Amino acid sequence: MVTVLTQDDCQPCKATIRFLVKNSIPYREQNVRQMPQEEVQQYLDQGYTSTPIVLAPTGETWSGFRPDLLKPLASAL
Repeated sequence: MVTVLTQDDCQPCKATIRFLVKNSIPYREQNVRQMPQEEVQQYLDQGYTSTPIVLAPTGETWSGFRPDLLKPLASAL
């Protein structure tokens, strides 16, 4: 299952979720504003400065709307 870290009014976040739904890719959405600050800080420490942050079941992690990276997940899941 894909985990998508989002925030309110984030257009790339909405595009990522739409892509996942359209392609029947199971996902879990987590708003960063509802996460413990220390958990958010871990992503900031890794260099992520924008949402969405996508955690793929393959172990890959990236930020932004990346259909090129999402598409392979449809066939893998």
